[in-house]
Amino acid sequence: MVRAGKVCAVGLSNFDVEVVTEWLRAADRHGLAAPVALQPHYSLVHRRPYETGLGTVVAEDGLAVLPYRALGGGFLSGKYRTDADTEGRARGANVKPLLTPDGLGLLDTVEAVARDHGVAAASVALAWLRERPHVVAPLASATSVAQLDELVASAAVKLSAAELDRLTEASAALA
Repeated sequence: MVRAGKVCAVGLSNFDVEVVTEWLRAADRHGLAAPVALQPHYSLVHRRPYETGLGTVVAEDGLAVLPYRALGGGFLSGKYRTDADTEGRARGANVKPLLTPDGLGLLDTVEAVARDHGVAAASVALAWLRERPHVVAPLASATSVAQLDELVASAAVKLSAAELDRLTEASAALA
């Protein structure tokens, strides 16, 4: 389809490292268009399996990365801090397991960095992802104009090396 001009490029979404590797090998073996992009589940609260395998394949093959659930189902926006905050919410059940001392500690760190930059927590979480190797565009959804503003504002956030390290370290227990 790429050679025929029906699609511009091939991208893969939500495959494990073995499938991505085999797809790349098969494309090479058979002279087919190789994928140019990967859409993994990746964020400050979900760093595996990307960082424990997929990231290596991405680096070796030069794939662009477009991580989905970049805000951890809304958790990294700061709107979920208690079980009560999750009640009746569409993503509440997925966020509830993050309401731990480690999860709330990460959220405290994200919010502290956000205060230092004068932006929302969501903006900082997306800025961290943008700084990860090969990430070209974190994917996040908004349900209001205010949330959209937070997502757009992330493009102007430039985190220091110390802030990146602080966020990475704070997320290590969840990763």
